[in-house]
Amino acid sequence: MSGTKGELAESLGRAIEQPSVLKEPFHVLAIDVGLRNFSFSRFRLDRLDESSVPSLLQWYKMDLHQYTGIENEEFTPVNYSQIMGHVVRDLVYAGDVPDVVVVERQRFRTMGNKNVFEHILKSNILESILVATILAKGSCRVESQSPQKMASYWTSGKDSKTERMAKVARVLRTGPAAKTARRTVPVAPPLRPDGVSQLYQFCLQDRRGRVAQEGRRRGRLAAARAVLPRL
Repeated sequence: MSGTKGELAESLGRAIEQPSVLKEPFHVLAIDVGLRNFSFSRFRLDRLDESSVPSLLQWYKMDLHQYTGIENEEFTPVNYSQIMGHVVRDLVYAGDVPDVVVVERQRFRTMGNKNVFEHILKSNILESILVATILAKGSCRVESQSPQKMASYWTSGKDSKTERMAKVARVLRTGPAAKTARRTVPVAPPLRPDGVSQLYQFCLQDRRGRVAQEGRRRGRLAAARAVLPRL
């Protein structure tokens, strides 16, 4: 929390006025907004004490056009409102309603660039519509977090993205298997017993297949090139 004394006092006043959402079990939904790469994870904490370990119920990344079935790619308020309406209805409020929704704030500029690119502007509009739609329902609290704080939670290194990916890879390979949820959100694949979602596993297998296919293709080309000089 930062700002002037007046801003800090106002923030504390709003925090005090907010009703407590602490209850057992405690459900958290974390979202990173994007039109082509919309990511979310859903957690449940059965007990509100320091020894309790949260259960990862879902971990998913998707294309919102494919998920919602809305193929219209027009950059209009109505079109984007329809897309986020599907997300809030079929994802956020499907199954167990989250007590808190944590949304990572989208940057306006990256790498010190003076310009705001169109895809960044779209993500910011999607984020605003998402937060407004959730708050309009009034069933859960929304916490907007800066991307810097979200990244520093995992690591403080300069190449934080690479380090975070390495940590997640270690968890998937050697970490304890996440608990499989009894109730899962419709459409989005549930978590596999080994901690890898069905879609992630499918994409991994598909990628391996493509790599193998490309290797065979290059092998055939190399063999053909080796034969051609002899002809």
